Amino acid sequence: MEDSLWVSLALLLVAVLFCEGLRWVVRGQLSGGYRSLATELVSTFQLCCCVHELRLLAERGASDPNFHLLLVYGVTLLNVLTFGGATCNPNTTLEQLLTGEASFGGSFQQLASQFGAALLARFTMNNVWAQKLSPLHSKGNLECQSGIHTGSMLFAAAVEAACAFVVQSSLLYLRGSKVKYQAQLLSAIIVLLVYAGGHITGAVFNQALAFSMYFHCKGNTLLEYVVVYWLGPIIGMVCSVMVFGYIIPMLKGSRVKKSRYPTSDQKTK
Repeated sequence: MEDSLWVSLALLLVAVLFCEGLRWVVRGQLSGGYRSLATELVSTFQLCCCVHELRLLAERGASDPNFHLLLVYGVTLLNVLTFGGATCNPNTTLEQLLTGEASFGGSFQQLASQFGAALLARFTMNNVWAQKLSPLHSKGNLECQSGIHTGSMLFAAAVEAACAFVVQSSLLYLRGSKVKYQAQLLSAIIVLLVYAGGHITGAVFNQALAFSMYFHCKGNTLLEYVVVYWLGPIIGMVCSVMVFGYIIPMLKGSRVKKSRYPTSDQKTK
């Protein structure tokens, strides 16, 4: 499988370079909203293609588990650094709509770009694997299986919700801070989530990515996929917005108000 691993690494690099070239063209030829939507489409396509290949490596045992986590970190970091400002995640798009940072029309167009890119990535990777570039890729078009490895759909949805909560909370924190090495920190958090929840649901926490990877696979019904991979992350995102956007600021505000009033001991003095 060593030859297969090198072929997969080459494909990952080609996917990133190809999409970076497309982003360069987009920046030069488009402006405004068209540039943003095109960047979202290209970057989501890049994310989905890379994760498809990483999933194939993991499922077919072509990489050592420890090396695979290192590979996930490296690819995630490379993706984050090259996305060009795209969110590549419907959860972030919905969060921006929920907090009033984006309009309904703009959010709908962004979601359409993300899911369109997810479908295009699935079609592209199936055709790449059909070329049988390595022994591993000759198995790539075999019937895929569900990423849900638990009998409880509620538990699986809770895992995806927890992962989404951690990711969205990290994004909310990093977005308003001056933390150095933000991309490295976010990549490390994602790797930890993959390590913790990957054996249960695949730790996808991204509706477009899940649509690209699992919704055509056997093993679970469409409704179960929707509950786990769409509804679960939305619940996690909403909880993150409520906690960090409303509850914590409200608690901080109440503490500030209390500090403005002197205590009985201070009054006697």
